[in-house]
Amino acid sequence: MAHLRRALPTWFEPYIGLESEVVRLRDFQSMVLPGLLQTEDCARAVLRAAPSAGPADAIDVQVALRMERQTILSQDEPPGLWVVLSESVLRVQVGGAKVMRGQFARLIEIAGQLM
Repeated sequence: MAHLRRALPTWFEPYIGLESEVVRLRDFQSMVLPGLLQTEDCARAVLRAAPSAGPADAIDVQVALRMERQTILSQDEPPGLWVVLSESVLRVQVGGAKVMRGQFARLIEIAGQLM
Protein backbone atom coordinates (compact mmCIF):
# COMPACT_ATOMS: atom_id res chain seq x y z
CA MET A 1 0.00 0.00 0.00
CA ALA A 2 3.02 2.31 0.33
CA HIS A 3 2.98 3.15 -3.39
CA LEU A 4 -0.67 4.22 -3.08
CA ARG A 5 0.00 6.52 -0.14
CA ARG A 6 2.02 8.86 -2.35
CA ALA A 7 -1.22 9.92 -4.00
CA LEU A 8 -2.76 10.97 -0.68
CA PRO A 9 -2.55 14.35 0.95
CA THR A 10 0.10 14.15 3.67
CA TRP A 11 -2.44 15.05 6.40
CA PHE A 12 -4.48 11.91 5.54
CA GLU A 13 -1.69 9.32 5.54
CA PRO A 14 -1.77 8.56 9.31
CA TYR A 15 -5.45 7.63 9.10
CA ILE A 16 -4.84 4.77 6.67
CA GLY A 17 -3.01 2.65 9.22
CA LEU A 18 -5.49 3.49 11.97
CA GLU A 19 -8.57 2.62 9.91
CA SER A 20 -7.67 -1.05 9.70
CA GLU A 21 -7.44 -1.28 13.51
CA VAL A 22 -10.67 0.43 14.55
CA VAL A 23 -13.65 -1.10 16.28
CA ARG A 24 -15.97 1.79 15.48
CA LEU A 25 -15.99 4.50 12.83
CA ARG A 26 -17.86 7.76 13.30
CA ASP A 27 -18.11 10.48 10.70
CA PHE A 28 -20.04 13.70 10.21
CA GLN A 29 -19.98 15.26 6.76
CA SER A 30 -21.62 18.46 5.65
CA MET A 31 -19.96 18.76 2.24
CA VAL A 32 -19.12 15.39 0.70
CA LEU A 33 -19.91 11.70 1.10
CA PRO A 34 -17.16 9.91 3.08
CA GLY A 35 -14.71 8.02 0.88
CA LEU A 36 -15.51 4.77 2.68
CA LEU A 37 -19.05 4.98 1.29
CA GLN A 38 -18.38 6.22 -2.23
CA THR A 39 -18.79 4.10 -5.33
CA GLU A 40 -15.89 4.05 -7.76
CA ASP A 41 -17.75 6.38 -10.14
CA CYS A 42 -18.62 8.81 -7.37
CA ALA A 43 -15.06 8.78 -6.01
CA ARG A 44 -13.69 9.52 -9.45
CA ALA A 45 -16.14 12.43 -9.93
CA VAL A 46 -15.34 13.87 -6.49
CA LEU A 47 -11.60 13.66 -7.06
CA ARG A 48 -11.82 15.18 -10.54
CA ALA A 49 -13.81 18.13 -9.19
CA ALA A 50 -11.30 18.92 -6.44
CA PRO A 51 -9.39 22.18 -6.92
CA SER A 52 -6.17 20.23 -6.41
CA ALA A 53 -7.10 17.43 -8.83
CA GLY A 54 -4.01 15.96 -10.33
CA PRO A 55 -3.49 14.08 -13.58
CA ALA A 56 -5.77 11.17 -14.52
CA ASP A 57 -3.26 8.53 -13.41
CA ALA A 58 -3.02 10.10 -9.93
CA ILE A 59 -6.81 10.11 -9.69
CA ASP A 60 -6.84 6.44 -10.72
CA VAL A 61 -4.46 5.64 -7.86
CA GLN A 62 -6.57 7.62 -5.38
CA VAL A 63 -9.74 5.84 -6.50
CA ALA A 64 -8.03 2.45 -6.18
CA LEU A 65 -6.91 3.29 -2.67
CA ARG A 66 -10.40 4.45 -1.73
CA MET A 67 -11.87 1.19 -3.00
CA GLU A 68 -9.21 -0.82 -1.13
CA ARG A 69 -10.01 1.04 2.08
CA GLN A 70 -13.65 0.01 1.74
CA THR A 71 -12.81 -3.66 2.28
CA ILE A 72 -12.85 -2.89 6.00
CA LEU A 73 -16.65 -2.76 5.73
CA SER A 74 -16.91 -6.28 4.29
CA GLN A 75 -14.73 -8.06 6.85
CA ASP A 76 -16.18 -10.92 8.88
CA GLU A 77 -16.48 -8.50 11.79
CA PRO A 78 -16.60 -5.00 10.32
CA PRO A 79 -16.24 -2.01 12.61
CA GLY A 80 -19.37 -0.30 13.80
CA LEU A 81 -20.21 2.57 11.47
CA TRP A 82 -22.01 5.73 12.50
CA VAL A 83 -22.35 8.41 9.82
CA VAL A 84 -24.27 11.68 9.90
CA LEU A 85 -24.67 13.43 6.57
CA SER A 86 -26.00 16.88 5.87
CA GLU A 87 -28.95 16.76 3.48
CA SER A 88 -26.89 18.73 0.97
CA VAL A 89 -24.44 15.82 0.70
CA LEU A 90 -27.26 13.73 -0.74
CA ARG A 91 -28.81 16.45 -2.88
CA VAL A 92 -25.75 17.67 -4.76
CA GLN A 93 -25.31 15.66 -7.95
CA VAL A 94 -21.75 14.46 -8.22
CA GLY A 95 -20.97 12.96 -11.61
CA GLY A 96 -24.55 13.14 -12.88
CA ALA A 97 -27.79 11.26 -12.31
CA LYS A 98 -26.47 7.80 -13.25
CA VAL A 99 -23.55 8.11 -10.81
CA MET A 100 -25.90 9.28 -8.07
CA ARG A 101 -28.34 6.40 -8.65
CA GLY A 102 -25.46 3.97 -8.24
CA GLN A 103 -24.27 5.85 -5.16
CA PHE A 104 -27.70 5.74 -3.50
CA ALA A 105 -27.95 2.01 -4.24
CA ARG A 106 -24.54 1.54 -2.58
CA LEU A 107 -25.63 3.51 0.51
CA ILE A 108 -28.74 1.34 0.83
CA GLU A 109 -26.60 -1.79 0.43
CA ILE A 110 -24.13 -0.68 3.13
CA ALA A 111 -26.95 0.26 5.50
CA GLY A 112 -28.45 -3.21 5.05
CA GLN A 113 -25.13 -4.97 5.67
CA LEU A 114 -24.33 -3.08 8.85
CA MET A 115 -27.72 -3.30 10.53
